[in-house]
Amino acid sequence: MKQIDKSNEPRISIGSDIPQTDPALDSFGYASVAKLIADAVVKTPSPQGLVMAIHGQWGMGKSSLLNFVKYYLTESQIDSRPVVIDFNPWWFDDRGQLANQFLLQFKAKLNLENKALRDAGDLMAEYSGALGKAVSVSTGIPWIDVPVGLLLKCLKRKPQDVPKLKAEIAAALGKSNQRFIVVVDDIDRLSPTEIREVFKVIKALADFPNVVYLLSFDREVVAQALNNAMQVDGESYLEKIVQVPYVLPAVDELLLRNKLFRDLDRLLAGADAALFDSTYWGNVFMEGMAPMLTKPRDIVRYVNMLSVTFPALRDEVNIADFFALEFLRLKLPKLYDTIRENRDRFSGYAQRGIQSAERTEDRAFHQSWADDLDGSIREGIQAMMERIFPKLSNMGRGSEFLSEWARVRRAAHPDVFPIYFQFAVDQDQLSRQAISDFIQNLSNAEASETTLLDAIDVKRPDGSSKAKEYLSRLLDFDREIDAARATTLLNILGRVGDRFIIPSDETGGMFAPRSTWLLIWVMQHVLNRVPADRRDDLLIASSRQGRALAYLWYVILSIETCHEKPVDHGAAAVLTQVKPETLAILQDIALVRIDEYAQTDLLIDVPELPSVLAHWRDRGTRDAARGWADNFASDTQNLLRLMATFLSEQKSQAFGDRVGHVRRTLNLKLMSDFIDLEKAEALLSNSVASDLGANFVAMVETFNSQLAVFREGKDPDSLFAMATE
Repeated sequence: MKQIDKSNEPRISIGSDIPQTDPALDSFGYASVAKLIADAVVKTPSPQGLVMAIHGQWGMGKSSLLNFVKYYLTESQIDSRPVVIDFNPWWFDDRGQLANQFLLQFKAKLNLENKALRDAGDLMAEYSGALGKAVSVSTGIPWIDVPVGLLLKCLKRKPQDVPKLKAEIAAALGKSNQRFIVVVDDIDRLSPTEIREVFKVIKALADFPNVVYLLSFDREVVAQALNNAMQVDGESYLEKIVQVPYVLPAVDELLLRNKLFRDLDRLLAGADAALFDSTYWGNVFMEGMAPMLTKPRDIVRYVNMLSVTFPALRDEVNIADFFALEFLRLKLPKLYDTIRENRDRFSGYAQRGIQSAERTEDRAFHQSWADDLDGSIREGIQAMMERIFPKLSNMGRGSEFLSEWARVRRAAHPDVFPIYFQFAVDQDQLSRQAISDFIQNLSNAEASETTLLDAIDVKRPDGSSKAKEYLSRLLDFDREIDAARATTLLNILGRVGDRFIIPSDETGGMFAPRSTWLLIWVMQHVLNRVPADRRDDLLIASSRQGRALAYLWYVILSIETCHEKPVDHGAAAVLTQVKPETLAILQDIALVRIDEYAQTDLLIDVPELPSVLAHWRDRGTRDAARGWADNFASDTQNLLRLMATFLSEQKSQAFGDRVGHVRRTLNLKLMSDFIDLEKAEALLSNSVASDLGANFVAMVETFNSQLAVFREGKDPDSLFAMATE
């Protein structure tokens, strides 16, 4: 499986919505705007309390633009480089002391400069104390009336009147010819009351010389907050305070998408290319996702989410499907929850389209979630959902699509669907990476055989083995097996195929595929990966060199069936093409092997023994099969062992029943071809129940009850079938 090679790309990191600081990293064209603003800040002649503002909606990148402005300011020539003061109201718990905090922060910056500015800093401290009374009288802002007596005591100076202090500060600042830029960000994140307080501080303190205020906020949000908090026209209020407004330029949608795609490329480093179809992704993205990605913050939040959830599942899910569903989790969480909680409504296939009369209920369900969507995005989201879940479309699809959906791990496959919503592969599940590794390692026959044999002993919660899951999943990945690896796998089946016919794997009810069917399906799919002119020779070689017997008999039976009723489509068509002379050779190999096994104790342990005996009876010598069975079953313990191979459970459910019927049966009709039932009854009648064991006692009871019916010339199994109809 080819990996997407992004080894030279840096890994994407979680940004936590942190603004950019370096214009070199600008992805949205903000750097040029930031340079213009920085030039204006530096070159505006003799500013006195100049207030500039950058307006833009949340998530549009105002903070990044501010950072770029500060970057260019620090890059100015030394003689014109301003002092930048970051003031963030969020830093202070007591919003009532914002004026004091602002002035003290200003003082701290002044003290870092020359002596004249340090003197201005001392004056600023006095001003912060004296300002309270004056401002509360002159502007009606009582919250500024906060004494700072302790600070004044430290300075050992008596407070002066406000106008005189302010004049001294202004003179010191003007004389220094040093420009100060006060940056205030995130004003629109404050409450309406806090927004009012911030602007009152700016209004009261904004007329110092060589001081420029650079604010950042969503104008509509702040204007509305001022309307609510001050009962004034917020727009007019802002116009009186802000002299130079800048509107954050709209980000070109192409820039947004390019930024997203670059981040996703880095996120995909090392992912399996088989799980990504660029055309499919393009359609999904353009239909449903692109119209909803309008702000830089959308990109940051989305990529951050994927950075957490995707790595654990990247080899287990279809990339486009997962990215789309995670997008819905971010932007449309209600729809995401509806999908997660209704697997049967979304995954799987439907023979008829959603508009058909038979699917009225389905149609109503899917229309209900669509009606909840905003009209501007409804059509696009519906189109995207139909691509991800074909069951929603008006084109019927059959079960033949399931194999491909499983191979590329589409969310439309019912078994794959749950993985999309758990954010990690369950330890009980065989990961796609494990299958990929197994296929890649098929060049090492011994190691591959060991992997499969070890998987036999690993049991799932339902009692089935991990080996069964390997075989099932290989059906979905046959296209990724080349001829050499196919040869290895067929040879493994020829050697140890019988080991994978495990009674505990017969789970899932009467409609679940049996282990023998699964083996034959794998054989057919893998044989198709071998050039046609080599298939017959490979079948003969893998059978002759192997030791599997039951598997070989089922291969022969499958080929015979396809010869009797030729198949011209699907994987089974490959068996129709097997030459008659090849079939004859396989039959001879099987007969020789069964004779060999019959001379030892190996035959009794062959899985599906009744079927093997039946094939021996029909294609070899009838008397040989019966002779072996009669001879083997000459004592009670061996008789019980042989009878146990005929024991099975039949399950059925009659109309109206809430619980199905389970009945143990011994298939006496078939057993009678190999065992003398009367002799078996006599042998068992002399046995003591305590010597048999609980399982054998139940089996003997089943034998005796069915034998009575069989003697009447009736087939107990047919009677059971009739009784439950």
